[in-house]
Amino acid sequence: MAGGRYIKYARKNETEPQSIYLESGSAYKVVDELKRLGTRRILLICDKYVRRYKNFEDLTAAYAEAGFRLFYYYRNGHTVSDLDIREGLRVYNEFNCDTIVTAGGAEDINCGKLVAASAINPVKHPTEFEGVDKLKHDISVLCCIVTDNSEACSSSIAEFRDTASGRWVTCVSAFLVPQIAVIDTDFSIRTEPAICESTALQSLASAIEAYLSPMAGVTPQYKADALNSCINIFDNVEKMSNNPSDTYLRRICSVGGMYAGLAMRKTGLGEAHILMHCLASKYRTDHAAGLNRIFPRFLRAQIATHPTGDYASLAKELHMCTLNLDDRDAAQVLADRVDRLFSRYRDIAEIPVITEADAKKIAAEADKEASVFGITGQLPQEEMAKILYGASLEAQSEMNRR
Repeated sequence: MAGGRYIKYARKNETEPQSIYLESGSAYKVVDELKRLGTRRILLICDKYVRRYKNFEDLTAAYAEAGFRLFYYYRNGHTVSDLDIREGLRVYNEFNCDTIVTAGGAEDINCGKLVAASAINPVKHPTEFEGVDKLKHDISVLCCIVTDNSEACSSSIAEFRDTASGRWVTCVSAFLVPQIAVIDTDFSIRTEPAICESTALQSLASAIEAYLSPMAGVTPQYKADALNSCINIFDNVEKMSNNPSDTYLRRICSVGGMYAGLAMRKTGLGEAHILMHCLASKYRTDHAAGLNRIFPRFLRAQIATHPTGDYASLAKELHMCTLNLDDRDAAQVLADRVDRLFSRYRDIAEIPVITEADAKKIAAEADKEASVFGITGQLPQEEMAKILYGASLEAQSEMNRR
């Protein structure tokens, strides 16, 4: 699909209203809204860890007491795949469900989105949703109880791994926005700090790319969402790391992820995110961990290749420098601060050994996929290949030193 078509889609796209709950205990308070939406039979989707939470048991008991029939699909893998979507859909159809509730992070939400989409838009395989605006009808009722800091609960994007090809598949549609998003610290406080940190940084990268996106210039309200995300996460992720039991900081970072998702409804995916998709498709690299090393390099390359006032304005909005600092210097301050923050949470083995030839192939694939979102040319393929190859060398060098 040409980039022009995505821009037309984004401009005409009107996302349906979404109910958002932000207070502790909110997961229990959505009962009335679910009833208003006609819910009777719920498919609950979560992973094997969330199902062990005592408050998950309490939640299911409360929903049953409210008169809902409950059925379950428990994911086992770290990354959602087409097999999860198919099995979740099987349970949904077998028990004639009408609503999906997810309790978990981005992978559980993506699974819920695509099961809900498949329930109303029957397809032979979930890859038929790949690309932009492939859904013909709105999804069935979907309520997402968020346990991490990802952007999935509010975005119009769903992603999964196709087991046959190993590819990372991206689906974009206004219909993929959940009707209800719940940020309840009674659940998120139990999430491992490392997961909260990695998903917060992934959302921050998405928010920065959204702020710098060409679409942000014609949709100022979504640019404001991106800025809000940057402020919430940049100012608080290190505090959250130092105080992992602080529910206020957990909620602020989760809200930052939600704002990133709101911004992405118009701006779509950024090129660094797409480059990471292509790397993950070939090497099964963990998305958040790989992006942690790639994104700071990508941002520096963007500033060097296409210097604009947006980099400087973001640095100044985040109070990284004085307002009268030269734009070029302010942009470098932004790159330095992002690199410093991301490096604090950087693992040593998240980028595999990549040859220069493979780096060029992955960069070519990323350039092709980026054209779907009208952002081809933000960086030349050669520069993206250098980023991948350099990140791989850096990771291997750090591993050898340790």
